[in-house]
Amino acid sequence: RVQGNRLHLAIPRTALNLPIDTTRTALDFKWLDHATRPGDPMDVYVSGDAAPEGRFRYCYQAK
Repeated sequence: RVQGNRLHLAIPRTALNLPIDTTRTALDFKWLDHATRPGDPMDVYVSGDAAPEGRFRYCYQAK
């Protein structure tokens, strides 16, 4: 859902192969946009955008 300038995503744990019987989770991710060759991470350097830039990543932790 979108709330103001924020995007909220709900992804089922099964879609990420995460155990259902625990709430403890650590997930690292990047946001890619406008990639012309999906599945090719090097394509982002030529076309498209990535956030955060370079080798940085977003981290989500649930304890």
